[in-house]
Amino acid sequence: MQLPGDMNGVQLARWLREQPGGRELRLVGISADLDEAGSALAADIERMLQKPLSAASIIEAIRPTPDDVARG
Repeated sequence: MQLPGDMNGVQLARWLREQPGGRELRLVGISADLDEAGSALAADIERMLQKPLSAASIIEAIRPTPDDVARG
């Protein structure tokens, strides 16, 4: 996952997870190349979506899960 600047998406995910409250975030990666999915999932990115995106895939990726509801 490419981002502008010095950090890529996997590095950003790791940095976010290290921040206070970072474990509470739902991280969803977006890439045209799903060959990167293994490293993304290892960085605690919960879902990987492949470009081009559909509205339905985005909604499904961010919809609360039963675990989210149980945590309140």
